[in-house]
Amino acid sequence: MSTDAGTEWVVSTFLINAGALATSAGLNWSAILHRQNVSTRALSAPDRRIGLRQAFAVFNDVARTAGDPTLLLNGFARLPLGAGDLMDYLALYAPDTRSALFNWAHYAPLCSRGIGLSLHPTSSHFYLVLSVPNRFGANSQASFAMMGLIAGRLGHLLGDESRSVQMEIAALDPAEAGHEVDLGHFRGGVTFEAPENRIRVPYALAEQPNPHADRNLLRLIEIAANRLMQDINAPSDPVAQIAATIASGMEQGDLTIDTVASSLGLSPRTLQRLLGQAGTSFREVLEDVRRTTAESYLLDTRRPIKEIAYLLGFSNLSTFSRAVKNWFGVAPRELRRQALDETPDGSAQTRRG
Repeated sequence: MSTDAGTEWVVSTFLINAGALATSAGLNWSAILHRQNVSTRALSAPDRRIGLRQAFAVFNDVARTAGDPTLLLNGFARLPLGAGDLMDYLALYAPDTRSALFNWAHYAPLCSRGIGLSLHPTSSHFYLVLSVPNRFGANSQASFAMMGLIAGRLGHLLGDESRSVQMEIAALDPAEAGHEVDLGHFRGGVTFEAPENRIRVPYALAEQPNPHADRNLLRLIEIAANRLMQDINAPSDPVAQIAATIASGMEQGDLTIDTVASSLGLSPRTLQRLLGQAGTSFREVLEDVRRTTAESYLLDTRRPIKEIAYLLGFSNLSTFSRAVKNWFGVAPRELRRQALDETPDGSAQTRRG
């Protein structure tokens, strides 16, 4: 199990698939894992869990090293059926697309604790919403991998009728750097810089029968999935719960230990005791959430730097700039520039387009 995999994690299948894509692109997969302190043994461990912090770092490293922000988005959309484990078959054998969407949302905890899928019906559409936390650093490549995988499966289920499906991604448009989005069998539209990651499926299309449906196989797969769900529903680590509460309350700007403890139904003393037992403190957790969220906002969005400072609870821009320089060694604007202009070894990338 990787360092933080006991709290919030993703199954190693996603990294194994990323490794196959990286290797196909001529990248040194072992070097990428080494840079991010992930052992090859961790990918084949019995629990199959990799901490989100390390998984995000690996995804980002793959894209940077390749110099191609669409490598994971396009690659995951084209993965063969079965590469997504049980989640593939929970959709493939469902009676219709609506049931496939429901199964993805319901059984998403099998794939990750921390990354979520939820299904939201409206008067005319279903919205499948992907929630990827930003408190573990830049998350656009993780979003690309997950959204690419879903798009590819919908393309397989719907064929040319997937043209009626719309995918929205809350990340910068890679086309601006000259990279083309090509999602294989998925024919629907794709928009970037959306408020959230989601896929919109019209009701009429969702209710159409699935030609690949097999109720008997689906029932067997659901039995296996339900057993696995029981195994993973243990309470999450208290430090992860506290960090998540800090992240969700950040925009309100009131991040004192009293308010966080109150949100969790704890006394400040109990919260401090739980953190002390885990070898950390409220100040350290707050600092870590601020640092990784700042990285996500600066690298994955176009939010003004002043706005980011405000969202993270800094009283002024100069204080935020000093914090960013302390965390990353450079000022906020320079961090954004480096992300666009440099590869991991420090050499300049050639921009296309």
